[in-house]
Amino acid sequence: NSVSHGKVDINGNTVKYNGSSSAFYTVLGAEPLPQYCKWEVTIVNAPSSCLFLGVIANGKPAAKAAYQDKTTYAWYNNCQYVAGRSQSKSVYFTQTGDVCTFELNRTKLTMHNSRLNQKYDMTIPDRKDWRLYFSHYSKGSELTYRPISGFRSTDENDKNDHSSLLPLICDTKSINDDIIKDIKYLI
Repeated sequence: NSVSHGKVDINGNTVKYNGSSSAFYTVLGAEPLPQYCKWEVTIVNAPSSCLFLGVIANGKPAAKAAYQDKTTYAWYNNCQYVAGRSQSKSVYFTQTGDVCTFELNRTKLTMHNSRLNQKYDMTIPDRKDWRLYFSHYSKGSELTYRPISGFRSTDENDKNDHSSLLPLICDTKSINDDIIKDIKYLI
């Protein structure tokens, strides 16, 4: 089974969207994130500003409209989505080269954009089932991601190696040399 039937390509810790610009393609973690953790997303190529970055608690959201899921908390273009509903915010983080650092704790999700030197906070429900979530619309969109803190390593020798994606959201199945282990892709 190919990843989203060729719509999403995975190479190392890079996700590239190859589908047509007619639907949002959702990528979410296969397992819940740790309650306290930090990760980084770098936007390698942004042909448009149509990109969602955040968390979702639903492990099986609607394939093409996960951003509307009542458990979605994410930033998008010039707004934020709280419980799947858009709220106006001055958040313009979707440019090629933007580096966004995310921090999750029990009741707050924070995103820091290094180019803007801006920090955005969002209150979230106290849950233990948050999953990494991103969704993009435009062909050629590409991002990379890496864990920073709060993730337990499965190998004692690589505790400081952050090249693999979020070990706790991964399964034992391997894609592309086990850098990304089992992420769910929905179209």
